[in-house]
Order: sequence, then structure tokens, then C-alpha cells
Amino acid sequence: MDCRADVTNELIELLHRQAAAIEAMLALAHRLQECLVHFDTSGIERSTREQESLIEQVGRMEEQRIALLATLLGISADRARQLTLSEICQQLPSDTRDTLETLADSLRTRLWQLQLANGINRMLALRGKNSIATTLSFVREQGLHAINTSL
Repeated sequence: MDCRADVTNELIELLHRQAAAIEAMLALAHRLQECLVHFDTSGIERSTREQESLIEQVGRMEEQRIALLATLLGISADRARQLTLSEICQQLPSDTRDTLETLADSLRTRLWQLQLANGINRMLALRGKNSIATTLSFVREQGLHAINTSL
């Protein structure tokens, strides 16, 4: 079998795994939204740890993708890092181009959804932070005591 075809297949498989990881990150972002809305601190911590793990996985996959592209296209890793999926599609055989274009469209959609969910999560986290700060400020200004301790 052609070495180029093997690397192309490995690249497509890797992109499918990246898409699955991004899908998992999207699901996690939605769970995190629920935790933020309900001020579920243990859920937030758990989700944050999962998110960090997924980010590390996606980072490792990205490094693999760059290495595969460099090998497949005979270019440097720096150049491979700069290529978009659309540019990669143009350089692949037509039989794999359709698969990669469909996958690229799916990835674009999921990444857009992930950006939106993360934006909402940032707003919710800021809301929670402001709520806590406002409550503490009120308690301090009123000279209230909690558990016999002045705040």
C-alpha cells in the first residue's frame, strides 16, 4: 500500500478523534453551564479538571496532526502548523478531499458552538463572582457577623 495513502488515512482518523474530543468539550461546556447557574462548586471543579484533561488531549492530537501533515506534504512543521483545513483539502487526492471537507465543516460548526458556550460560561462565572463580591461587600458594610466572627 502507498505510504502517502497510509499517512492520509491516519490524518483523517486523527481528525475524527479530534472532532470527537471537541464534541466532548462541547458537552462538558454545557454541563459546566448548569453548574455555574446553580453555583455547584464541586461540579465546577470536576468540570474544570475534565476540561483541562480534554485540552491536553486535543493539544497532543494537534501536535500529531502537524507531524502527519509535515510528512504527508513534505513541508516543515512550522508550515504545517499554519495550514488551514481548507488549504489541506486542496493538496489531497480527490477521493479523500470530500471526506476531509465534510469533516472540516463539522469541526467549524462544533468549534463555533464551543466558542459560544465558553462565552456564555465566562458571563455566568463573572455573574457568580460579582454576586459573591456584592454579598461580601454588603456584609462588611453592615458590620454583620457570621459565626461570631466579624467580616
